[in-house]
Amino acid sequence: MSLACLARELPRSGQGREQWLEIPAGGEDRLEIPVGGGSKASTVLSYAGFTVLYNQATKNPDWVAYELTAEEAEATTFSRNGVNYCQDPNFRGRQADKSDYRRSGWTRGHMVPAGDMRWSATAMRQSFYFTNICPQTEKLNSGSWGGLEESCRKWAKRYGRVWIVCGPIFTKPLTFIGRGVYVPSYFFKVVLVPVAGGYSGAGFIYRNDNSQQPREALNIDDVERVTGFDFFPALPDGVERQVESRVEGRMW
Repeated sequence: MSLACLARELPRSGQGREQWLEIPAGGEDRLEIPVGGGSKASTVLSYAGFTVLYNQATKNPDWVAYELTAEEAEATTFSRNGVNYCQDPNFRGRQADKSDYRRSGWTRGHMVPAGDMRWSATAMRQSFYFTNICPQTEKLNSGSWGGLEESCRKWAKRYGRVWIVCGPIFTKPLTFIGRGVYVPSYFFKVVLVPVAGGYSGAGFIYRNDNSQQPREALNIDDVERVTGFDFFPALPDGVERQVESRVEGRMW
């Protein structure tokens, strides 16, 4: 089954119906911030290079959002060497820790990749907080998902910047590792870039398994239907409808 068909057959998320969380968008400088969804277990956490809607119930982020500029994508000042996974010391709620992943068979998958945070020592360190981490298969983490992360850096360099939102998708039956850390069934990522006089965007969904998964660009509307989130709401309504209802496959 193609991923486009899969996106349409996945159950519609119930997250968006409650509309519990509304984060005001602040124009193009915060274009990446979605609205809708979330739950009373969700908390917005702001870091040096990204924003997280973190869910204490799943011990996963609901979403992670950030803007990556060409300058940031080019940066190599700070590396991940010597940076350790750890709990966010400024967040007092429930979080996963290293023991939850030990001998679980799952890797600690960054949502905001460390490779996008090489422009700041603080941003690099914060990307290793467990509030930015999900259980992910090794093959997906180092394969298709890692390849998409590298492409996002290329798009940032090509178009000057890219706005990115990504996160887990959970479907039943739910599975867990450690002390109640939910294991995602899928991961989503939506991206937006500026093009001549406007914007272009695409969505991506990957199964959280060890299968070989080719990249397939979807329209953002399909990803919204599955996740319950409204992506890039700061765009003018007419522009948002146009950008999210179609995908220029040759760009991605």
